[in-house]
Amino acid sequence: MTVQTSSYVSGFASAMEGSRRDHKVSTSSPLIFPLLLVVVLGAHCSLFASALVVIGPPEKGSRTGGLLEEFPLLPEDRYFWIENHGLTRVYVDLNGYKFTLTVDPVEVQQGSNMYLIQRQGDTTIIDMVAYMQSENNLMRITSRGPTGAEATVLVGDTTIVNSRIDYVLQLVPLPKSVALFQNYPNPFNLTTTIQYEIADNLVDGVDVQLTIFDILGRKVRTLVNDHRFHGAFSIQWDGLADGGAVAASGAYLYRLKAGNVVETKRLLLLK
Repeated sequence: MTVQTSSYVSGFASAMEGSRRDHKVSTSSPLIFPLLLVVVLGAHCSLFASALVVIGPPEKGSRTGGLLEEFPLLPEDRYFWIENHGLTRVYVDLNGYKFTLTVDPVEVQQGSNMYLIQRQGDTTIIDMVAYMQSENNLMRITSRGPTGAEATVLVGDTTIVNSRIDYVLQLVPLPKSVALFQNYPNPFNLTTTIQYEIADNLVDGVDVQLTIFDILGRKVRTLVNDHRFHGAFSIQWDGLADGGAVAASGAYLYRLKAGNVVETKRLLLLK
């Protein structure tokens, strides 16, 4: 059974407008109703909502960063709903655990804690149960997108009967700095693994190059030349040059360039 959850979120948002006026809450602020407001979503269920907020970039400029929205949650508020209307990315920090929602499937493969959402209209539901605390839960949200884009976010304790859960949140700790690690094994014969990390404060990602050089500084192999978002990455070098030739035994340098950060280490190939 397919349930058009987007219509429920939109209807919920419309219904809450009356509550916003009745409670004299600023339209620029998120609504905070900690288990005091019961909203009926169609004939399917009732939802206790702790937060409803419309997020989006500032009115001026294009593809700019949205304003930070911050609100407390109750331990029961495990379900995160988002109905997107044009935003390209949404950044969420839940109790210090960070994840990113993106409309680009390529970006999902370019970083850690990245989740795909639709660009227009459809609703995505995320179960955050593993990251809810017994008290003092805090969520922060900001966004990227063109002028006029927005998304409706609803956080509550229930989902609609028979509706899908798109994701159960599973996060990894994000690095605090850009780092390049020593390859292993080293020395190596057939293949070696090189690991590197991209910092969590690079929320828009960074262009990354990981390159092998000989000891005289001549390029041997380009391992990575792509955009990356925050996370930990690894790649193998098989001892071949860019053209497919077998590299000679000896010492080599491998260099990571991530934005303005450059790190270089040394490895040893033995045949």
